[in-house]
Amino acid sequence: MKEIKTFFMLTGEDKKQLKKKYFQVTPNICICDGFVVVLNSQGIVSVKGNKNFDTRQWIDIIKICSGDHHVVGLKSDGTVVAWGDNTYHQCDVSAWRDIADISAKNDLTAGISSNGKTYTAGSFEKHITDMENIKKIYQTIGSVVQEYETKIADLKRELNAVKESSKTFQVGLTNSVSDIRPKINSLENAVKTLPNSENLLHFAEEFEYIVKNSDIKLLYYMGNKPRKIKIPSVIGGKTVTDVAEGIFDFTDKDAVKEIYISGNVKINKENHVFKNLVNLNSINVNKDNVSYSSYDGVLFNKAKTELMIYPKAKFGDYIIPEGVISIKDEAFLNCHNLRSIKIPDSVRNLYPYNASDDNDVFYCPWGEDLCSCRNLEKIGVDSGNLYFSSDSYGVLFDKQKHILICCPPKKKGYYSVPYNVVRIQDGAFSNCSDMKGVFIPNSVEQIGSCAFGIGNPSALIEIWGDTNSFAFEYAQRLNIKFVDKNNNYSLFEKYFEGNK
Repeated sequence: MKEIKTFFMLTGEDKKQLKKKYFQVTPNICICDGFVVVLNSQGIVSVKGNKNFDTRQWIDIIKICSGDHHVVGLKSDGTVVAWGDNTYHQCDVSAWRDIADISAKNDLTAGISSNGKTYTAGSFEKHITDMENIKKIYQTIGSVVQEYETKIADLKRELNAVKESSKTFQVGLTNSVSDIRPKINSLENAVKTLPNSENLLHFAEEFEYIVKNSDIKLLYYMGNKPRKIKIPSVIGGKTVTDVAEGIFDFTDKDAVKEIYISGNVKINKENHVFKNLVNLNSINVNKDNVSYSSYDGVLFNKAKTELMIYPKAKFGDYIIPEGVISIKDEAFLNCHNLRSIKIPDSVRNLYPYNASDDNDVFYCPWGEDLCSCRNLEKIGVDSGNLYFSSDSYGVLFDKQKHILICCPPKKKGYYSVPYNVVRIQDGAFSNCSDMKGVFIPNSVEQIGSCAFGIGNPSALIEIWGDTNSFAFEYAQRLNIKFVDKNNNYSLFEKYFEGNK
């Protein structure tokens, strides 16, 4: 049987006692960016080699540590201060409270509170979190609070023993019951003031978790072999039912290749959990899971009517299974190994749209997701689909081809928007870095502000059209090169012939 370690998340007076025992100033020195920061036994910080480091806020400091370009200090009141380079927001620690220990490395800052909550600031993508250091922090707190486990057990045993004694006295020595009752009350109050089961922090099966209502919620994966992660269904005889959205916050995200979801596990905010696992190839689900299913490594809801997550590193062409009705927002976000996609008749996640309303709203968020897939060459739609369509160039539209939703980012050369299109969605051409020009006809009356990219679009792409068109006004407003097709008609016919 694997060892299950249990630590308390402290509250109230316990925190004060923990601080009294451990919040003692230990002089230490940090070297950062060529200068030295010194903490003495009185909690005073001094700096040598950097005149810009203002230490006026660095009072009552009990510990200092440093990353590559920043220094962090833990104050006796549990707050944290930081100074230095903040490119990756590694110094954004002013909101942290009740912190028991801190650590810093590279462009990262980490802290843990006395109730077991972890705090992080900085870049997780550039560097790997120092897991061993984080675990040492947990162990430091755990070595103290484990004493409370024994305290709870002893008090409960004593309470039960006294209660049993009181029953005997009630039979033979009724007058003595009043002598025992104060002790029972005292013991009951002592047990009530101790942390309950929901304040316990556990470590087992490479996960940190809490127990609530006899069920387990996984908080973080703490293992050292993240290539293939199994999210368990049972730990220590208790059922795993919930997974926090930050479960991979302390994981080498680049190393995760496969995830297996077992039992009745439910994941909070699936798109957030998986969004940074850039090398994830497959997600597989146990057939008994009541919330999810999987097919070919792709995550669906149980009934396979909603496509939830397409793994970012999954390679090649993909045909969405028939029967899928909706595609979740961010399901295909930044799936750069996706080459082509085929949408079946059943997909109809058309957001609120009323063709008779002049202010109709058409929003297809997963259309923007497809536009983020840099190597996507073609989007195909079954002809029987009542909500979406595509043309021979693999461009995605609504059914009537009034709205251009997404041009595959890998499309090259020139493209002519069909003459019946009236709107071009945000993101439609945002990642088409190999395209040279787009002809936009006079029928187009609306173009998303980010249709050609966020901020100032690439100067390499040209918009072709008439000078009295909405496209002309749009190009001028966003500083995109505009070419009048009437003044360059021979080139227009050459570039867009057969593409009109």
